Amino acid sequence: MALSELYLKAKSIHRFKGKTDPKLEYLNQVQLETVFAVPDITTRNGRRNQYFMIHAYETGGRVEELVTMTLGDIIRNGDHVQIRLHGKGDKTRYNPLPSEVIPHLDAYLAEFHPEGGNDDYLFYTVHNGRHTKMTPRAVNSFLAAYAKKLHETDPSFPETLHCHVFRHSIGMAMYKAGIPLSYIKDFLGHSSLDSTAIYAHADTEAMENALRSVDQEALPKKDNKGNTLSFPEKNGKARKNTFSISAVLPEKLSEISMIT
Repeated sequence: MALSELYLKAKSIHRFKGKTDPKLEYLNQVQLETVFAVPDITTRNGRRNQYFMIHAYETGGRVEELVTMTLGDIIRNGDHVQIRLHGKGDKTRYNPLPSEVIPHLDAYLAEFHPEGGNDDYLFYTVHNGRHTKMTPRAVNSFLAAYAKKLHETDPSFPETLHCHVFRHSIGMAMYKAGIPLSYIKDFLGHSSLDSTAIYAHADTEAMENALRSVDQEALPKKDNKGNTLSFPEKNGKARKNTFSISAVLPEKLSEISMIT
């Protein structure tokens, strides 16, 4: 089975609803599935680029961490795999690779590293028959090409795309799944919780839902013509009402103010 078929059939992909915030760009689930499917997997570069995006998302790595990663940074312990990332300030962290992703890693390794040594770059380009490190510019170049292609057919897809968007996407997915910010901080390799807190600040959807739930408890119910149907009671249960608020007599106003 092709790498794309394996991944797109996986049911365990992190599910979340995303938006683009002025300070934080991330992809929602549909956009992730779309961009994972866009590479031409009949070509060698297309298959490499596809797994690069999957790996970038699942590990939360910075582009420099990804392009400097070697086969020695893949650590196996039975059926489990950890990915070693060399971050800023010579800090090293180990992130688990979900079990559902391991078959995609193995399929990639079987094609691109049939006899690779530990010092071989996981992702590489070929120059004069030798494996050389991919540059961040090369990565962002093919990502930008994919984004342009998708944006032309679907204007809701971001017009530009760079590697850090996958890192933001997994960070937001983890936050929306209820994972503590302290764990997300360690996963992403942030030096301070202040950096990780951006996911809480950018989660406007959760804020809107919270405000909406409060409003629903406190406000009278109206139909689409502006007629008040019911008022909330102190115990949270609404009582039915059949009059229009515009027809309330002056003597009724004190009663309404006490109820609300």
